[in-house]
Amino acid sequence: MSNREYGVLRGRIVATAEERRDPKSPHYQIMVIADGEPWRVAVNVKSTATDGGPDRAIVLYRIIEEFHHPIVEILKNIPDGFSPVPEGPDEGGLDYIRGNLFNPRDMRLLPPNLPGDGNDLNDLLDAHVQQAKTDPNAIAFSFGIPWGPENKPDKTFRFKPNRGIHDIHMNQGNPLNGGHAADNVVWQDGGLLLWFPDGDRWVAIFLAFQSQSWHTDDRTGQPIAGDTGAEPPKFDDDGERLPVEEQTHPAVEIVAIRVKEVRNKGPAVMLLNTSDKDVDLANWSLAVRHDMSLTLEGTIAAGETVAAEVPDTFFDKRGGTVTLLDTAELKVSATTYPALSHARSGWNR
Repeated sequence: MSNREYGVLRGRIVATAEERRDPKSPHYQIMVIADGEPWRVAVNVKSTATDGGPDRAIVLYRIIEEFHHPIVEILKNIPDGFSPVPEGPDEGGLDYIRGNLFNPRDMRLLPPNLPGDGNDLNDLLDAHVQQAKTDPNAIAFSFGIPWGPENKPDKTFRFKPNRGIHDIHMNQGNPLNGGHAADNVVWQDGGLLLWFPDGDRWVAIFLAFQSQSWHTDDRTGQPIAGDTGAEPPKFDDDGERLPVEEQTHPAVEIVAIRVKEVRNKGPAVMLLNTSDKDVDLANWSLAVRHDMSLTLEGTIAAGETVAAEVPDTFFDKRGGTVTLLDTAELKVSATTYPALSHARSGWNR
């Protein structure tokens, strides 16, 4: 468990700055007015990692222009300013592994600084942040670790006192032999969410480092070895995505959820074996919370589906995430399911 404070800053974007001349640790800087006070949001666009060559410093990113997730309804009710968020699955924090915020296999690598327009990570971030800056009703939600106030001018925007929020990226799975192992924690990942209330549209920006593991201890956030296909794609030494046959693919995936009973059939999770071999599900499990899981049994044939029935009390009536775990309790697949009031009869996807 980390001793660092964690939370979310809600406010209006008023200015931005890029650090393209910083070769070591550049950030995309955002000035936010939150509850009448200026804050600086420091977004990493490059890692300080040097192991494996300079391309290891390129940051993994996922930008979702139409973001839909139960967390947005929580965020709408958060007050302006900084709000601490306690560690835990029901507290409103982000967790890239357990929260099913996005599919890690959709992450990409992009350098922070390339000649031309619209082709590097600074450009991609700026395109969305500028939209929020010019929209008088848009609101930014920055998840991370706060600093300040400090009795000195801010280094970028020169306001005083200096205060801000950083670690706007994944905050777990850091190598144990690295300098950030003490920062590992679950349900306290960073991220940037932009809300455009006029159309109730959300843009989500998620960032992670190549050195971080995508399987971590449920209590400590420390890395766990494993490769199930629930990780980002694999890249070569030049940062190019490896061919599909060299990627790891999940053997079984969750493809649908039946939340409501229909025609005497209770709640269930539909699993699809996407491999060319039968999969023994003995000692695999489905989990919706750390204290609510179901051990599976039986075999699912290659290319076939199976409806794994779950107890009536398995799903949260408010909606949530269900995760498929293998015999080593590593995440294989996950999906978000709707609140009971919003679920349709039959299968939901």
